[in-house]
Amino acid sequence: TSTVAGATVTGERNYSVGATALTLSAITLDSARIDAYGSTNVSVDVLANGAKYTGQQMTVNFSSACVTAGKASLAASAPTKDGTAKVVYRDLGCATRDTISATTDGAAAPVSQTLDIAAPAAASVQFAEAAPTNQSIVIKGQGGNLRTETATLKFRVFDVFNRPLPGQPVSFAVTPADMGLTLNKLQDTTDQNGEVITTVNSGSQPTTFRVTARLANGISTMSDSIVVTTGVPVQRAFS
Repeated sequence: TSTVAGATVTGERNYSVGATALTLSAITLDSARIDAYGSTNVSVDVLANGAKYTGQQMTVNFSSACVTAGKASLAASAPTKDGTAKVVYRDLGCATRDTISATTDGAAAPVSQTLDIAAPAAASVQFAEAAPTNQSIVIKGQGGNLRTETATLKFRVFDVFNRPLPGQPVSFAVTPADMGLTLNKLQDTTDQNGEVITTVNSGSQPTTFRVTARLANGISTMSDSIVVTTGVPVQRAFS
């Protein structure tokens, strides 16, 4: 009679198998909160009867919602060394509380741990585009075929890693403010692409104007110049 890898063997043919019951320890994080685009070490122990299991190398699988969404990176699996599996979690702009889960074959119950991830800070706002693309509109009352009295301006907000930043409030102002121009939207919040828009209606005078977009932290930028024309050719405009 002898024991081999958890199996009791009697003679040449008769044997019984005693499976080793495995469990996973609580997941350990070097830090329970990280800065935007920061990282932390993640480790978990494979246990047998409450002690680290070192009888053979096991593979531990890791997952999280932010990793699935492409907003964090984490090795999908890692082998144990002396009963412990270790991976590195790196934020890619998740900006929320994430739950890291671990599983392994032989352990019936998965384990999980939460990680708080700080939101990235806004670093810049940039003018993206204007419509009409020729950046020219006509004075009030002269709109018509191929002529518009409204300009649409788009801006984008980026974080410190130059990635589009959603959920950022942006306020707008038009210069000059005394030419009868109408700024139709004074504030907007960036969408998933980090974009905001506002529109400006012309007044009764031809002019040139620009729109300033300003973030809550004071960072701002100005649009390209938009021209307001009469829309009607006149003899004095020709040489």
